[in-house]
Amino acid sequence: TVIDVIEAARSAGVEWLSLYAFSTENWSRPSGEVGYLMDLVRHAVRKHAPLLHARGIRCRFLGADDPRLPAALA
Repeated sequence: TVIDVIEAARSAGVEWLSLYAFSTENWSRPSGEVGYLMDLVRHAVRKHAPLLHARGIRCRFLGADDPRLPAALA
């Protein structure tokens, strides 16, 4: 999982990690699919944010200024 990758990187001393989860091509999917994918990301962030924060891990979404990105993720 993404959390496993983050933890492995942290254990290896990695200070900066970039993960790509949603390519620009995905915006051309049907709106229902895009909404579902955004809901998955929102759920994962809510679930794991407290643990990541407690470990000093900061999560930043690139493209946060894209108006298509839900406000909850920007």
